[in-house]
Amino acid sequence: MSENLNKLYPYLRVLEDLSSDKTMDVYDTGKVFTLSSKVTITLPDPSGDNMAGWYARFIYTEASGGATGGVFKARITSSAAAADIVNLNFAGDGGNAVTNTASQTVDFVSGAHGNTSHAMPGDFVDILCDGNTHYAYGFCTGTLGVTGSS
Repeated sequence: MSENLNKLYPYLRVLEDLSSDKTMDVYDTGKVFTLSSKVTITLPDPSGDNMAGWYARFIYTEASGGATGGVFKARITSSAAAADIVNLNFAGDGGNAVTNTASQTVDFVSGAHGNTSHAMPGDFVDILCDGNTHYAYGFCTGTLGVTGSS
């Protein structure tokens, strides 16, 4: 229902919970995705038709941190062969979680319960495409809760 309402009221967001892997397309632009389980999201090719201005927000909502540290709980990955997710800047615990390199993936990372260096509910990543490259910016509560890698 909110898919139609957002045409009348543009401040409404289309919210979709992802509980299984998903390959995004141009029609997913403007949506807010919640990540409530271990999923892999594949972004559309940044140089594809109508990709300039493509935008999505990904909010981590899975409450259990997991028992093992360093394991991805949700992964956003590029469909391009090259690392085309750039300007990764994930402010976290004192601003320590900052990466400014091109990456192939953005991971919401698990950690032991009580460990503040893992993804926690409310952490998010925004991805914007200019027609050539995906740009990522986000916020994580823990120091290493959201990371980028090639």
